Order: sequence, then C-alpha cells, then structure tokens
Amino acid sequence: MKAVETTIQLKFSLQRPPINQLTNQPSTKQHQKTIICNPLPSMHLLVFILLFLESCCVQLSEGNSLAVENLATNGLPFPWSKVRLPNYIIPVHYHLLIHPNLTTLSFNGSVKIGIDVKNNTNWVVLHSKGLKIISATVLDEHEAHLSERALSVLEYPPHEQIAIFSPRILTSGQKYYLYLEFKAALNEGFFGFYKSTYKTKAGETRVLASTHFEPTSARMALPCFDEPIFKANYTVRIRRGPSHIALSNMPLEQTVEIGNGLLEDRFKVSVKMSSYLLAFVVCDFTAVSGLTDTGVNISIYAAPEKWQQTHYALEAALRLLEFYEQYFNILYPLPKLDLIAIPDFQSGAMENWGLTTYRETSLLYDPDISSASDKLWVTMVIGHELAHQWFGNLVTMQWWNDIWLNEGFARYMEFVSVAAVYPELKVEDHFLDTCFGAIGRDSLNSSRPISSVAENPTQIKEMFDTVSYDKGACILHMLRNFLTDEVFQSGIIRYLQTFQYSNARNEDLWDSLIKTCSEEEFTAGDYCYSSTQGTKNVYGFAGEHIDLREMMHSWTQQKGIPLVTVKQQGRTLHIGQERFLKIVLPQEPLWAALQDGFLWHIPLTYKTSHSDHEIKHILTTKSDELELDGDVDWVKLNTDMTGYYIVHYDEEGWAALSKLLKENHSALSFRDRASLVHNAFQLVTAGRLSLDKALDLITYLKSETHNVPLLQGIGYLQSFYKLIEKRNITDVKHDLKTYMLQYFREVIDSQTWSDDGTVSDRKLREEFLSLACELHYPPCLEKAQQLFLSWMESSGRVSLPTDVSETVYMVGAQHETGWLFLLEKLLQLGMEGSLIKKQNLPTLIYMVARNPVGHFLAWDFVKTHWKDLVAKFPLGSFGIREIIVGTVTQFSSTEELKEVKNFFGSIKEQVSQLRVIHVATENLEKNIHDPLSHWQQMESTSQLNHQEYGAVDRAPLPRNMIENSMFEEEPDVVDLAKESPSYHIDSDDVTYEPRSSRLLVRGLGETELDEDEEDYESSARLLGMSFMNRSSSQRSTASSYTHQQPSDSCSKPSTKTTVMGVVLLILVISIFMVIYFVPGCTFTKKGCHKTNSSMDNIYPISTSKELFPWTDLRLPLSVRPVHYNISLQPDFNLMTFQGRVLIIVEVLEETKNIVLHSSDLNITKVIFESQEVQFLEYNPWQQIAIKFPENLKKQKYILDISYRANLSNSYDGFYNSSYVDTAGTKRVLAATQFEPLAARKAFPCFDEPAFKSTFIIKITRETKYISLSNMPKVKSTDLKSGLHEDEFEKSVKMSTYLVAFIVAEFSSHSKQVSNTMVSVYAVPDKTDQVHYALETACNLLDFYNKFFEIDYPLRKLDLVAIPDFLAGAMENWGLITFRETTLLVGNQSSSFDKQLVTSVVAHELAHQWFGNLVTMRWWNDLWLNEGFATYMQYMSIENVFPLLDIHTEFLNVRFKALAKDALNSSHPVSTFVSTPEQVEEMFDSVSYEKVSKQNLNITEMMNSWTVHKGFPLVTVKRSGTRVTLSQEHFLLNAENSTDYSSLWHIPLTYVNDTCTLIASCKQVFHLKEKTATLELPGDVKWLKFNLRSEGFYIVHYDEEGWSALIAALKENVTILPSEDRAALINNIFALSRLDKLPFKQVLNLMEYIKNETETAPLTEALFQLAEIHRLLDKRSELNLASRVTAYIDEHFGSFMASQSWEVESSVSKMTLRSALLETACALNINNCTSQAKQLFDRWLQSNKTFQIPSDLMMTVFKVAALTDKGWVELLESYKHTIYDTEKRKMLEALASTQDVRKIIWILQKSLDGSEIQNQEFPLVIHTVCRNFAGYLYAWDFVKENWEKITQKFPVGSFAIQSIITSATSQFSTKTHLTEVQSFLSSLGAKGSQMRIVLEAIETIKQNMRWMERNLKTLQIWY
Repeated sequence: MKAVETTIQLKFSLQRPPINQLTNQPSTKQHQKTIICNPLPSMHLLVFILLFLESCCVQLSEGNSLAVENLATNGLPFPWSKVRLPNYIIPVHYHLLIHPNLTTLSFNGSVKIGIDVKNNTNWVVLHSKGLKIISATVLDEHEAHLSERALSVLEYPPHEQIAIFSPRILTSGQKYYLYLEFKAALNEGFFGFYKSTYKTKAGETRVLASTHFEPTSARMALPCFDEPIFKANYTVRIRRGPSHIALSNMPLEQTVEIGNGLLEDRFKVSVKMSSYLLAFVVCDFTAVSGLTDTGVNISIYAAPEKWQQTHYALEAALRLLEFYEQYFNILYPLPKLDLIAIPDFQSGAMENWGLTTYRETSLLYDPDISSASDKLWVTMVIGHELAHQWFGNLVTMQWWNDIWLNEGFARYMEFVSVAAVYPELKVEDHFLDTCFGAIGRDSLNSSRPISSVAENPTQIKEMFDTVSYDKGACILHMLRNFLTDEVFQSGIIRYLQTFQYSNARNEDLWDSLIKTCSEEEFTAGDYCYSSTQGTKNVYGFAGEHIDLREMMHSWTQQKGIPLVTVKQQGRTLHIGQERFLKIVLPQEPLWAALQDGFLWHIPLTYKTSHSDHEIKHILTTKSDELELDGDVDWVKLNTDMTGYYIVHYDEEGWAALSKLLKENHSALSFRDRASLVHNAFQLVTAGRLSLDKALDLITYLKSETHNVPLLQGIGYLQSFYKLIEKRNITDVKHDLKTYMLQYFREVIDSQTWSDDGTVSDRKLREEFLSLACELHYPPCLEKAQQLFLSWMESSGRVSLPTDVSETVYMVGAQHETGWLFLLEKLLQLGMEGSLIKKQNLPTLIYMVARNPVGHFLAWDFVKTHWKDLVAKFPLGSFGIREIIVGTVTQFSSTEELKEVKNFFGSIKEQVSQLRVIHVATENLEKNIHDPLSHWQQMESTSQLNHQEYGAVDRAPLPRNMIENSMFEEEPDVVDLAKESPSYHIDSDDVTYEPRSSRLLVRGLGETELDEDEEDYESSARLLGMSFMNRSSSQRSTASSYTHQQPSDSCSKPSTKTTVMGVVLLILVISIFMVIYFVPGCTFTKKGCHKTNSSMDNIYPISTSKELFPWTDLRLPLSVRPVHYNISLQPDFNLMTFQGRVLIIVEVLEETKNIVLHSSDLNITKVIFESQEVQFLEYNPWQQIAIKFPENLKKQKYILDISYRANLSNSYDGFYNSSYVDTAGTKRVLAATQFEPLAARKAFPCFDEPAFKSTFIIKITRETKYISLSNMPKVKSTDLKSGLHEDEFEKSVKMSTYLVAFIVAEFSSHSKQVSNTMVSVYAVPDKTDQVHYALETACNLLDFYNKFFEIDYPLRKLDLVAIPDFLAGAMENWGLITFRETTLLVGNQSSSFDKQLVTSVVAHELAHQWFGNLVTMRWWNDLWLNEGFATYMQYMSIENVFPLLDIHTEFLNVRFKALAKDALNSSHPVSTFVSTPEQVEEMFDSVSYEKVSKQNLNITEMMNSWTVHKGFPLVTVKRSGTRVTLSQEHFLLNAENSTDYSSLWHIPLTYVNDTCTLIASCKQVFHLKEKTATLELPGDVKWLKFNLRSEGFYIVHYDEEGWSALIAALKENVTILPSEDRAALINNIFALSRLDKLPFKQVLNLMEYIKNETETAPLTEALFQLAEIHRLLDKRSELNLASRVTAYIDEHFGSFMASQSWEVESSVSKMTLRSALLETACALNINNCTSQAKQLFDRWLQSNKTFQIPSDLMMTVFKVAALTDKGWVELLESYKHTIYDTEKRKMLEALASTQDVRKIIWILQKSLDGSEIQNQEFPLVIHTVCRNFAGYLYAWDFVKENWEKITQKFPVGSFAIQSIITSATSQFSTKTHLTEVQSFLSSLGAKGSQMRIVLEAIETIKQNMRWMERNLKTLQIWY
C-alpha cells in the first residue's frame, strides 16, 4: 500500500490548481498533503482512481497529459484538458426524453446516446452546462450494463465538460450506449432550454419553454457532443400537459397518455444534424399552415391572440422555400417546416432544422398597422433562415472558425432570394449598406479574418459578427460577379450535393467552384458548366488565369480591406493596393508594421468616360499599370460597388469625378454614385482626403433623384452634426446646419407628410423631415406642430402617418404642454419591466447612449449592472457586443478612454478574450482628436452661396470627429426606414425592431396593448418625443447631462432636461425592475413649473395596466387597521408559505380606495365584506389597492386576503434559515425580521409604525416543529396528516414591524419573573448555552419594571437564537430574536464575552418600553426608539452588572459616534425619510448613540441637538480669569457644506486644577450663542471642559490651554479621571485631522502615555496610532509605517511585555490586554507571536480542549492563521464548533490571513453562504480590509459582486453601510478616491443615493488631507 499511496500522491500533486482557478477550499502544501497521503477510505474508490490514472496515461496520447492543471469539481483530475472534445467517441443517435414543468420552471430528462468508439478508452467526455446529472450508465450494443454501480461523473465547468468513467474498457470498433438522467431549471436568459412568457389581453401571464442552442448551448438542455462536426440522428419525446402543444424538428409521430394528466409526444427520427440545430418548444400557440408545390407542410405558430399576424409569413415562407429548392436544385429534405414567434428571443431568428424560431417582430406582420419596412424585414429574415436550411443545416462548417460559410451565405442569399421573389421590395437598394457596414468594421486594426481561430464559447459567440455576416456576403457578391451568375450557382450546387449531411471547410467551397462537371456528375445538370469555362485549379478572368483558392484565401485568411489607389498619367493608369486603415496615417511610425504582409488578389472592374462596358483586371501585386484605350476624362473603379475595396483617386481623379457628378450625374449608376460618396467620406475619416473635397463632391446631391446616394450623403452630414452637438462646438454646429439646409432644401420641400411610396422613398422622407425639424427649418416645424396639435386635441386618437410620427412627437415635445401630454400617454402604456422585455435591453442601452442626454447614463448603467448583463447575455454574444459598442463608441475624449480601459481592465479575466473590447476602444481612440484650437482653417473659397441663410465661413472638422459610431463597428442594428445607410441586417443575431415598434426603445411596441388603443403607431412612438436619437431645442439653452463637466462650465440643466435624463435612466433600470416610475418634480404639487397643464397628479400604472389610485410612498390616513387575524402555513419542502389575513379596517374619511402594503406576495383572492373584489398592485412602492365605485362610509369593514409566497432567501420578511446539527443533519426553520418595512413581505398590511392594531396569529406546522409568536399559545389543534395548527392570544396594540413568528425545532429553558414567563430558545445542540442569557434577561426585566414604574405588559417574553440572523437582535414584542453570538454563552466563555450578550439583551429589553410600548410615529424619529434603548442599555448594566465595566465600552461608543457625526454626510437625529432605503439608513450610530448621553428633560436644549446634524466644536481661550467660549460645527470636510447656521444649546461642564475628581468639583455653563464669556472666581492653572466626556462635543483649547493640560498630565496622570484622559486623546487626534493644531502637538500629548495605567486612555491612544499605521501601510509608505511601529513599541512596549497570558477575570483588564497583545502580535513587537503560537500549540495538543483565555483567543487565532497548517486547523474547527463566540473569533482570524488565495476563497464562501453564513459577510469584508494583503482584493470583490450583495443585504441596511465603510475607509490616495467615486456614483438605484456613499468619499478625502499635511511631520518624527 505504501507504493500505491506514493503513486497516488504524485499523480494528484501534478494537478494543483493555480491561484486564479481556485474555486474550492484553498489548498496549501500541508493541507494538500493531509488530503492526499491519508489512505483512501474505500477500496472501490482506490480502484477507481487507479483505473482512472491508467486510462489517462493510455488515452491522452493526443498531447493531453496529467500535467495540465484541470481539476474536476470534486477535486479529482479531469481526464481531458482541451476545450474541444476528443475525436475517438462519435455520437450516432440520441434518444431524448424531456419533461419541462412550466409551474416550477424546471425540467428533467434522460438521453440514450448511441456511440461509436474509435480508440480503446475508459472515459467518455462530452458537454454539459448547468445540468445536474442524476445518474450515468454505459451499456453495450445489446444494452447490457457494463457496471452494476452507477458510474461516477466528473465535471469541469470551465470547459463545460463532463467525463464518465467506465470500469470496463470501451473497445475500439464497438458500439455502445451512454445513458444519462438529468435535471435543471429552465434558463432565465435566452440560451439553452429557457423560459419565455407573454400576457394575454385579459392580463394573464402564460409561460412557455423554448430552445436556442447556437452556438454552444445544446449542452444546457441535455448532455451531448456539442460540436458541429458530431452530426447524429435524434429521436425526441416530450412530456407536457394537455393545455400545451410540443414541437420539435421533425413531425409528430404519436401522442400517448402516461398518467398523472401528462401526455408524451413522440417525434419522427431526424436527419443527421449538428446538436446546435436541435430544437423543441412547449407552448399553447396556434398556427396557420400551407403546402409547397413539392409537398412540404409549412406552419407559422404564434401566441393565440397574434394568430392573425402570421399570414404574410406563411406566404413568404412558401414562396421563398420553393425558390431555394429550384435555385439549389436540391429539395428541402424534411416533410415539414415550422416557423414560430417566441415572445422572449434575443436574436432575430434561429435556423433550427424544421423548427425555425423567431423574435415576434421578425415573423409577425399586420398589414393594418405595420409599415413597408416591417414587411421587408420579415421577408428578409425568413429568407435568411430558409437559406440556412441548405447552408448550415444540410452542409455545416466543420468548426466555428468557418461560421461565415453558414452566415455569409445566408446573408447573401437573403438578398438574392427576396430580389427574385419580391422585386417590388427593391432589396438591392440596401445591399450597399451591408457592405458599407462591413467596411466600417474591417477598416479598424481590431478587425479579424473571416476565418479566425475560435475555441472557447466566448470566442465562438464573437464569431457571429459583421465580418462573418456582412463581409462574408460582400465577398460572395464579389465572387459571383467575378465568376458570373451561372458559374457561381453551379459551383454552390456542387458544394451542397458533395457535402450534404456532413461538414465542410473553406477549401471545399473553393474546390467546388473551380471544378468542372459532366452530365454524369450532375444528374439534373441544368446548372453545370463546361470544361472550357475553367480547369481544376485556375480560372480565366479578363484573359488572365488565376488560382481561385489562392485568391479567396487572400480574402478569408487575412483581416482588413484593401485600398486601391489610382493615378492617371495620360493613357496609363497607375494602380496600387495597401491596407485601408482609419486610425493610423502613412507618416506615422505604426504605419509600416500595420501594412506589412497584406496583399489581396483583387478582381478590379472599371469604367471610363469612353467605355460602354465594364473592364476587368486582376490585381495580385502591390502595384500595377493599365493601359487605357485612349484619352479619357474620368475613370471610375469598382463598378456598381461589386468589389470589396475602397478606391482613392489622385487629386485630378477626384476633381474629374466631382465635375462629372455636377454636370451629368446620371452618367454613373446610383450604386456608383453612392459608393463615391461613401469612399470619399471614409477617406476623410482616415485622413487621406480633405473634408473640403468630400463636401465639394456631394454638392451635386441637390440634383440627385435616387434615394440611396441621397441617404448616404445626408447620413454622413447628420452624423457630423450629432457628434459636434455632443461636443458642444457651437459655431461649427451652426455652420453645418446652415450648409445642410441650403443644399438639401429642395429635397426637403418635396417630401409629403404621408406614408406613400416605396420603402426607399419612405425612408428618405422620414430621414429628411426629421433632419429638417431637428435643424429648426421653419416650414417643417410649422407642419409638425400643426399635426401634433391635431393629435393632442384628439387625445391621441387621430392617426399620424407612420413615417413622420417621431418627428411630430419630437417637435411637440419642445413645448411644456406637449411634453407633459406625451409623458402622460407614455405612462398610460404602463412603463414596467414586464412590458419592456429583457431581450430588448442591448438595443435599449444603445438607443439611450446615442442621445446626448443619455450616453453617460447608459455607460454608468452598463458598469453598474455588468454582472447582470453577462448573466442574461453570454460573453461574446451579440447582446454584449451591442452593449459595449453602443456605449463606448459614443465617447471622444482621453478621460473617457481612460475610464473605459480602467473598467474593462478591472474585469480583464472575464473579458480578456473579447475582441469587441478592442473594436470599441479603437473606435473611441479614433474619435479623439487634437484640441480644437489646433484645427487647420479650411481654404477661404466657400462653396456656399449668399442666399437667405447668409454666407458661411466654414471651419473644417477634425478627421476623428467627423465620424461617430454610426460609421464604425456599430451594434448590428438596422431599421430600413430610419437608420443610416451604414447599418446592415443580421437576421440571426440582430435585435432589430421594425418601424412600428422601434420608437418605444425597440421593444415596447411589440408588447400587447389594450384593445381601445386604436392608434397603435402613435402609442408605439411616444419615446420618440426627445428622449432618443433626436436633438431637442432645450440643448441650445441648457447643457445636457455630462459625465465630467469642464471646470469652466457652471451651466445648470433645465428642469425639463433633468427630468428627461431621469426618465432615460429609469427606463433603463426598469428592465431590471429596480424602478418603474419617473420620480422628480414633475409629479409633486410643489415641484416643476407647469405651463398650461391640467394635470395635478400623475397616477402610476399598476401591474394590470390600470391607474393606481395613490401617488405617495406613505399610505393615506383615511383608513386605519383595527385588528388582524393572520393564518400561515410554511412548506419546508418547497420553501414556500401560504397565508390568509382578515383585517378589520376603520374608514375615518369617506374614500373610494383602500391602500395597503404588499411585497413579493402572490395574492390569489381578495374578499371585501363577503364579496370578491379586484385589486391593483404597484410594485415600486410595494402597495396594493382596492377601488370601489362608491365612497365607503365612516365605519368598520372586514378585508379578507388570501395569498402565497416563497420563504425569503434574504434576512427580512418571513425567511428560511438552516443549520447542520452535530449529527450532520441539515435542519431548516423559518423566522421573521420585519423592521423596518418587511412585514408586508409576510402578510398584506398597513406597514407603517403609526398604524398600531391588535393581532391574532395562527400557524400550521408539521408535528416535529414548534411555533412561537409574540403572545402565549392559546391552543394547538391536530389537523391530522402530520399537521398541527397553533393559535396565539390576541396581542396588545402594536406596529406591524413588531409582529413575529418562528417555526423551528428549538428547545428552551424558562424562569418566571413577576407575572412574566421568560424563556430562552436555541437549537437543541446549544440549549446548554442559554442559561446566562436567561439569568441576565430576568435580572434586567426586573430592573426595567422598577425603573419605568410600568410592568412589562405581556405574560411571556421569549428570547430566541436564530442560526441565520443579519442584525444583532430584534425587539419584537414578546418574541425577541437574536443572532446566536449575541445570546448564547458557553461554559468556557469569559466576562469579556458576557459583556456583549448582556449589552444586547439589555438593549432589546429596553425596547419593550421604548419602541414597543411607545413607538415613534414615523421613521424620521427612530432615535426615540434606538437612542433611548442604547442609553438604557448602558445605564441598566452599570446598575445591575457593575463588574462588567461597561463605562469604558460606553465611552468608546461615544467616540465612534463623534467620528461619524463629524462628516458632512451625517444627518440630524430627527431627519426626513420616505423611501425604504432611507429608512434602512436611519439605523446608524447617529440614531443609536448620539442621543444616548444628553440631558433629556429640557425641550429647548434637546431641539437644538435633534434638528441639526453633526455636533459642536467648543473653542476655549483664556486670558487671566476671563474665558472666551465659542461654538462652531465640527466638520472634517466642509467643501460641500452650505449650512453655517448650526447653533447648539450646550450644557458645558468643566473642572480646574484646584478640584477635579469628586462630583462636587463639576461646574456647569450653558453656551447658547456663538460666543460667550465666563468669569472664573480666581486664577487657575488649567481648565478641562466636558467632564468625563458626558457631553456630545469636542473641545479645543488655545495653545496655552493645551500646554497646561499636557504638562499637568506629565506631572500627575491621575489629576484627571481616566474618561477625561481618553477624551483628551480622542479630541486632539480629531483636531489634528481638522487641521486645528499641528500633529506635533498630538505627539507632545502622547508623551505622557508611558505613565498611563487605565484601559480607556491606553486603548484610545493605541487605536488612533494603529489607524495611522494602517493608512501608511495601505499607501505603501513602508518606512513611515515602520517608524509608527517603533513608536508604538517605545510607548506601549512595556505594557505589552507586562501582560499575562493566563485567564483574567476583570473585563477592563481583558479589554486592555486584548488591544495591547493583538497590536503587538500584528506588528511583531516583543515575543508576542511566540507566546501566541505556544498557546495555539497547547490547544491543538489537547485536542482543542485547552481553554485559551477568551480575550486572547482572537490574537492567538490570528497568529495561527498566518501559517498554512494553522489556517487549515482553524477552518476545520470553525466548521464543527458549536460555540458561536469562539466561531466568530475563528472566522475573523481566518479572514486575517495574508494568503491571497485564502482571501479570495473566504470572500466567495461568505457571500455565497456555502461554508460561511451570509450574515458574516460584513465581518469578513471588515477584517480582510484591515490587512494590507487583502484590502484591494476586498474592494474589487465588492465592486464585482455588488448586485449579489444587494440581493442579500438591503440597500441602506447597516450591513451595506458596514461593507462600504470597511472597503473604502482605508484609502488615502487620489487614485482610490477617483475609483471609489466612479463606482459609487454608478450604482444608481442600487445605492448611489445612500448617505454612506457620501460618508465614504468624505472619509477618503479626509485621509488624503491628513496625509498631505502630516507626512513631512511623520518623516522627521522619531
């Protein structure tokens, strides 16, 4: 066995994961050795591993080896290291059974895969992603099992692979079956087997399940060999309910009933196909069907209420399929073809064989409301997907590097097919746009070859881009023109016939095109060409022989596009080629390197002034010469833009062509004219042609009659205008505006305001009228205003022409009345997340980014929600590419470039392989240009005539400014009726929305509208009103939202602009259902000025699309609750609960509405006075409402509500908790946490503190559980079936947040106090730890009863320790809940631990009076609860438990409150709050601690302390016996402060040197004014104010005053009480931070500390010095940090050395010892670490029974955690200990590690809650951030996981405050400040408005200022 163990150890050691792959428990050498070297517990496992190693050694001969560090999720080596699967297992046939559950939104299934084995192996490796494999078996060809056991499955998620080990070798040449059972949740995104929903007109939400597998997502629905080369047959069975249908690739064969109300649909065996083409859908859709001439049944499926929109798609599919069968000379091979419109679909469509899936807008067409461009779009998408049935399905690329063989062909054939079948659509007009778009991308250095390396899923997804689709189509068009139509068609027929049902490569296509054929080779040889037309290897072109394969390799295997240069000299034409690049000029250093090695074989075509036909030439060299037939006036290359290249003429050439266009533009085709315009402006962008020449070229457009060149020219000019507008270059903007209006006035004037004409005509109309109004052309504005007024006067019922409606809205929105009317109409559509589908988010973000008001909002949104975005849209997918490019390419400054790079740099591990990042940043770099002052002036000759618009002196535009993202790698979005000609169609991958819906952010228009919405188009265009891509007149008078406003600009946006910006932001965030309604002044009575508006209130839209009848976050006062009857039944199997609440309500004022709270509850029935009624929900405010037709009278009524919900996964509401008992069994329970606003998550209620009422609670539970609530149990009823119903007494009147109930398996101990039974509950394993809490609670309850002279009013008081509890405790009346660490005390616990438990119990018991008996009316006065409870907590402990030395802790609390309140971001004790986040933030040190030591009986005095934030700084100046006192606001950061009026009534206390220590020495002076004088009775040496730090203020003395106090302390430490000495230390450090005195004075005071003996001053001094050390350490000021260490050693070393390591009883001494020794060990002072190691070793040697003193435990554990062995031991102890105080100290020690791998592990585990409870995450962050090794990792972790963090901890909660403070308070550099500001400001609704955000930024600034002022002092110090 020794040898075997050694072998195993060696093999496993080769698999040690690198740090960046660490996902499980961190490994260390010692830990690893422990795991590996121990004998394996099972012989079966040992044999498994030996066979595993043997098989690995045999089968990994392909270059794979065990040295590759791929570990499966269980820690074993994964037997395959490559991303692509091995080729020795071939799938032949899949037998798939799938059963989706549309209720639980999950599915399960099984698959039996027939496989052929090519090499002997024990392993089968295939793909699986997100599936839980339940079982796996290998069978032989007779289906006999190869093993009696279920086979082990290894998972390797990074490669999305699983491996199944067969104990018997699978023999080469044999057939086997692989059988797997699996399950998973339906995906929430758009890939794999995913959930989709739609709403009926009745408002019912219906669910369906659909698939989208391309490129690598079949593995998300079934384990499979998910690569295109692995073609196989599929037999599919689908189980469903009778109300649904199932569809798959093949026709249905039979349906059988299988019981339990389920049906099983069995489909015919499929043809051989790749896994990504498999598809199935389960839905309730209906269809229309028809047969082609060849008998193919075509069906169009859609949601039942959209069935009437399917007829055109059926017609188009029938005609296009018949065209393809004839063109390809190959019949469609399947008996049926289904086209189905999926409500949630990210792409445009997907070509699954026999079941093509579509976005609804890509398939549905309604002739009554859809536009001509909609019809064209639907036709082209269908043409694209049907072309795929041959190109992609019948013949598939071998690997994704050649995806263009699918997509390029399908893109090209969509144009060919539609042009042939629907010539009236004139689709050829739009093909130029496709090539122009491809050129824009291909002219960047970040482009790629058509055939590129793509291995992992992210790289593969990125292959679906402009290069594959559009460049592929364009080079095919060039090739077709090169070969002739007949030869091209014949070649692709050969290609399809040769490779049908198999896979092909680039070379196979070229070979098919260059081969000749015979009649024998093609039986239907209609398309064969003769041997005279070509040879096997070469082809003749214009008399030249060329190698077609070599030629096409030059286009597919190198990136970029050629620039052909042309220079005419007499009859000689000098031509050359180079790579066309936009970002580098020939004179720049990079030019040569970027040109090196690029050479194309270019099939040139050209015309001359004397030729009547096209002339051809192949250019295969860098340069060449052509001889012309004679003298010519002009030469035009690239005839009709059939070639994929740019042409640049010499100066004479451009001049000749410009002259030709002006004199006789019809001498060139419209394609030639459009390509000249395009090429000219592309060359301007690249710096190769002056803008003047390009503008001169397009002056001919005044005479242009064809739409394509007109749109091309105006598109560029409009692009320039928008970019200049964004950069606010006013003079150039004015000049360009005048230029455009002058030169295109005739075209504008000729447009009609109608929907007449072709698609091209209508696009021209829309573009020019929109531009004219945008440029404020008076006739346009007048007509648009006239139409808008007519539409508004009809209340939106008058139908506007489709093509001009957006322009009309834009003009109407320029006036306040129109803007508000549009907003009202918009809100009527119900702007909620359910109406804007998430599939439209990429386009939504892009559209917002294009607007000058919105582009920074969009960018900030992307940064904030990046994790959500990549969860919804996979990396590399089109959605992510559109989002990145759509936002980044709007920028044009170096600052923005830096920010973009910083952001993507911060997530580089995630996006490092994304090519689109380089594309986007390259575009941004191109947009950047030299400062405007460096522009060269254009030649003085002006092209503008002196007409009515006046002469214009034009300034040239910089070359990098004249082209924004419209002409670069844009999101692949096209609207044929609107967007620039540069756009192009990607039907598979595009989030295009047709004209009828695009204006509602490409998504709102496709959702269901009410039947009474007659004007669908008008409603669908409301967002065009000025939010999107049209400029507003407001921008001429108010600056738009800018990300970084120039320092010399102080302009303030207008109210309308601000509100529009907010609307944009909220629109985006609504996609994630964070905010659904537009806040701001528009909706308040005292807010924005309204001109001619009749709207006083704008009601929000409920989820049912009706108006919600309440407009405030606070509930109306017209109705109040009197009593609740609540019945609840939790289900711990499903983690749900159902409930019913009967509320007796009293109507105080007649009303038609009852409004109350409900959050995350599924309300099933509402009964009012025995009648079922309807209700409305408004989720953003967590409110529901019942509306009545008549007023309710003033009386009482009964409201009965039934509902169900999930048990919460966070820590509020009715939430699930769990723990593992000592036997290893997981136990579950449910508990409540309702404060402040979460009762509404457990039952519908009036969830505000002022609505007090009584409660009766009933809970149904299983027998093994107990239930608890506020009141004693009345009875328990056996309901049979293992259920009991517990009923509790009627409660006293109380607020909803105090209601509580628990269902758990707890045990308790009890004791009677007066009339109250006190019980302490805990999990059974910990009931021996409740005794101290029970005694403490009894003693404190007795004290409070006497002190308040009001007995506790309930008959019982339960204190319950909850395993998962975020807060410290919660004061629910009669049922107080605690975190286990704040209630349980073990036998080994010391007084140190007991102090914490006592404090928390005392606080919560004080609440039974302050908060429960008397409650604040609203949360702005929370301090009435928390301030009193905090004060009473300390006061009661001082009286009841004097030995706990609580006064020192109370002093520290006050110091912390002062530190927080010294920031400008603080708040008054009583402050306005309304939103849930604001209420959460009130639970802070200001509410708890600030008011806890004031004289509470003087109204005047206390008002001054509660209405002002902050606290006073009292300055004392003495001259003889006269003392001048003054007060001011102590504010560490006053740069943003505007409040100078703070004035406090301060009861100053003071003593002098003549009397200090006895109570009678204290004197009082009331300071009410800014300054006052105090006369002393005689001369004194010194004065000390704020005796014992009882007042909440800081004192600053003049120089003599400080010197006298310091001298007195040095002479006699005890001259002042210890509290005063501690306060002096605290105050002087604070004053140093405020720059009120030099740091030298601080050091002067600190000299006395060597003589100090008391805990409070010593710990305060140590704390302050340690903070300085931490700041220096984090700034890497290592020399200075070491000096601070030496200083601490000198001043505290003797104290440290004198501390014992034995058990101590005094809490004060333990506090001091803990602080001293923890600092000593952390700074490695004396022999502290040695002593700590000795204690730890004793603890280990005693099998962890040795008692380490409780106050030293943290120090000892932290030292131990510095070693690998110690860390591992602590981790094991942490997992198994049941003592929570010990457990928490272990966790803090674990988090103190300096090992980065362990830091990352502990951060991950504490957030996901797998091995460390979520509740401890704030503690982990705090601890990690205190150490140099971890603070930056922690900050990055918080940023990257913010979304997940805020899902677990509510925004504004104390946990979130702690996380932000911990993560940022250590920063003290400008870099960190900028980074923190950028991140926190980007949080939006996820936290940017939190007060703690301001506090964090202030703290960093204060750290920076302190360092700047004191670094020099520190450098010369010591």
